Amino acid sequence: MTELRVDIPHIPHLHDALESLPDELRSRWAKTYEAAFREAHAAHLAAIDDRNERSGPEPEGSPHAIALAAANKLLVVPDPKSLKEALAMPGWQLVKRTETDRIHLPGHLKRRVEAANKYLHVVTIDGKEHVFPIAA
Repeated sequence: MTELRVDIPHIPHLHDALESLPDELRSRWAKTYEAAFREAHAAHLAAIDDRNERSGPEPEGSPHAIALAAANKLLVVPDPKSLKEALAMPGWQLVKRTETDRIHLPGHLKRRVEAANKYLHVVTIDGKEHVFPIAA
């Protein structure tokens, strides 16, 4: 049997992120993709063999789709729970991190925040908005 050659796709481009992905994360993404692809490919072949012997179900998902989902889990952005967490988030996870006053907050966010003079408004790469009051 020949060695399986895995073509690793380009990592998703994070449009408008404040910083590019660190090289270490790019490397982990590629390694995760390759390992998951190899595992899914082997499971796919085993399922095909089983199906041929027993008329079983089709294998779930393509190896590429399974590997892409596994690698992209590394890019999931946790929701910040506090001002401190929002300030500590790496730039590749954010498209916006600005200090603002209440009048300049988007209307849908004004209703969700406690009264303060200044706020930190962050928008993550997955489009979620978070606002935290900044103590005077």
